[in-house]
Amino acid sequence: MTHLLRVRTRHASPRAYDPYITAAERRDLQGAAAVLKGIRILHVNATPKGGGVAEMLSSLVPLECGMGLCSSWHAMEAPARFFRITKEIHNAVQGKQFRLPSADIEYYRSVNVKLASRLARLPFDIAVIHDPQPMAVIASVHDRPMISRLHIDCSHMDARVRRLLYPYARAYDRVVVSRPECRLGLPRSIVSVIQPAIDPLSPKHRDMTRAYARRLLARLGIHPKRPLLAQVSRFDPWKNPLGVLEAYRLAKRRMPDIQLVLAGIMAASDDPEASSVFREVKKASKGDPDIHLFSDIKQLRGITNDRFVNAIQCGADIVLQLSTREGFGLTVTEAMWKGAAVIGGSGAGIRLQIQHGENGYIEHTSRAVARRIEMLLGRPRLRAAIGRRAKASVREQYLVPRLLRDHLRLYTSFIST
Repeated sequence: MTHLLRVRTRHASPRAYDPYITAAERRDLQGAAAVLKGIRILHVNATPKGGGVAEMLSSLVPLECGMGLCSSWHAMEAPARFFRITKEIHNAVQGKQFRLPSADIEYYRSVNVKLASRLARLPFDIAVIHDPQPMAVIASVHDRPMISRLHIDCSHMDARVRRLLYPYARAYDRVVVSRPECRLGLPRSIVSVIQPAIDPLSPKHRDMTRAYARRLLARLGIHPKRPLLAQVSRFDPWKNPLGVLEAYRLAKRRMPDIQLVLAGIMAASDDPEASSVFREVKKASKGDPDIHLFSDIKQLRGITNDRFVNAIQCGADIVLQLSTREGFGLTVTEAMWKGAAVIGGSGAGIRLQIQHGENGYIEHTSRAVARRIEMLLGRPRLRAAIGRRAKASVREQYLVPRLLRDHLRLYTSFIST
């Protein structure tokens, strides 16, 4: 069955975020909200939980409501075949060769036709359609302003998948991307750049001391005193978990006490590839007792996923995110907000956030990552200084009040025209 299911959220008080914004920014938000009061905003995405899009919407939608907008969020319910197809589309958008047979492409379109029929019956003034899964609804419903929000890395898109998606993207009134390079060759007049953000008040980002984090992780078999490396990400080839394993092994030759956590609890319904990638990573780990893999919520022994991720990011000596493709990389933002020293890979979204040597490091090979690990573990004061600058850069650029402001400005552009 194909449905759009309402994701229930509560209103959030914008005043709770006063510590994170200036008086001028508050006035800017209030001015935009006054123009938009009562406007019905509808967000549609693939899944209600798991991944950065769902996490951002769980904060953004309540804040929009708190500002006086009538915002709602609907997530897709569709057959497993659809999500297998859209995973292939996702991978091709990020550069993998596109090999879908015509029957699968027609199936993708047919599911979107059904979604569009449900979308057309929902009350909204502006719709925001997130990522390629529901993107093709625009071919069947477009009687009100429609915005396509692409969160993934479109800068290396396979030419054949571009031919599939470009007509849909061009039909939208606005296309929002995270970086200018991701505009798909669309006219600049319909492309806006809005970078993602994290919610400092989310349970995942509550203050947690390193000592408490290490005690929590010790309950899960991680040694509380030995150096800890960690990567928090879906088990996805673009997140490069095998590259993380290689860098860890190279570093361990000279630093035998180090431990590694790879954490990606499988909660997203739109990622059927995760299980096979996890099996590959598990096989490559070769039973090393210092490699800790987490994919199942049952492994957490009653600890919530948010607390677990927070403990990893607060308790790790170095956080890795060695993605080769990254639309933005909110796990990088999260770790930087917690003052972690982060080593990032070549994904463009990571390079947007990390200024090499200033608030983190960018490395392009496993050997270079291993050398950087060895250097940072030997220089705890440098790690702390990098972490302080990382947190400051997130506070300045990547917190949810700025995301809210950018969205209100986007909606206002439709009201004023």
